[in-house]
This record gives sequence, C-alpha cells and structure tokens, in this order.
Amino acid sequence: MIISKSFRHGWYYWFRYDRDKLLGHAQPSYAHDLLDYFAAMDDCPHGLFCEGPRASSLRAPRRYVHRVRHPLTQFTACGKDLYLDRYRSSHSRVEMFLLENDIGTVAVEVPVWFDEDESLCAGFEAPLTGHIDVLRLTDKIEVWDYKPKAERERYAATQVYWYVLMLSRRLGLGPEDFRCGYFDEHVCYLVDM
Repeated sequence: MIISKSFRHGWYYWFRYDRDKLLGHAQPSYAHDLLDYFAAMDDCPHGLFCEGPRASSLRAPRRYVHRVRHPLTQFTACGKDLYLDRYRSSHSRVEMFLLENDIGTVAVEVPVWFDEDESLCAGFEAPLTGHIDVLRLTDKIEVWDYKPKAERERYAATQVYWYVLMLSRRLGLGPEDFRCGYFDEHVCYLVDM
C-alpha cells in the first residue's frame, strides 16, 4: 500500500512510501527504522525547509563517482514513456514508476534535514534540508537522485552525499549502512562515500 503525504517545503512535495514493501523486506532492521521515520513525518520540522540552504545547492565536498550498470536506467526509460498520461513532470513519472514497479524502491521525495545544531556542527549557518528523489532498500539503504542529464552533472554527487549524512543522522545509522548515486535513463553513477 502506497502512502502519500504532501508537504509545502518552499513548493509542494509529494512524499510517498510503500508500507507493504517495507514490512516484507529481507532487511527488517532497516525497514523498521525507515517505517518509524516515515510514520513520524507529520512531525517533521517543516519550517526548516523554507529557511536554509538545500543540499541541491551545495558544491562541496566534491565526491568521486563510478559509472555502473544498474536497472534504474531501464526503469527510468520505461517510466518516462509509460507514465506520460499520469504525471506532468519527468521526475514524477520516474519516481512513481519506480515506486510502483521496482521491488527495491520503497519511497520517493523523502524529506531529510539537519536541525540548527547539527547544521552548525557541519559548517552551515542555517539548517540544511533536502528531498531524496528515490529511496531503495537492498542490502543497504540506497539514496538516489534522478538527474535528466546525469552525464553532465558536476555536483549531484555532493547533493546525495549530504542526503546520506542527513538521513543517517535521522535514523541513527552510520554512513556505511548507505549507498548513493544519481541516474537517468542512459547512465547511473555510484558515489564513493
């Protein structure tokens, strides 16, 4: 069952997750951590998302990436074509196709943040926020960002790096419990943490 919640974080974001996929997952500890986080999302500090920098605007630290073969590229190509009549933006088409058809995708548009104290410790003067495009659960928690021209991206690795740090903080897990990258229908890049 897909659960949807709309949040006005500067503009509207549709956070969605598949509760049944999480409940039946082979990694129950990660799945329960995520379910608890998602269930508490109504208490998310929504005001922070209109105050400080977004992870998508950051340019440092630069991260190393490796091009990998991944089924996300094929799913992306299908979603962009098959969901034309359901969603206007390619982001929404790709995200929803993955959520509905990829066994690993458990959530889309997941809000993450550092509160003021966490942001100061990380070197930011205001709270850092963001929305994870695609959250997958395999042997690790996977953070992915859809970039329509992934091959030209210069800073997407930095963005997903900060997403991982914010989500790891929210879940009380270490960065070693995560994998991250970015993709489009042609290429997929894995980011070294």
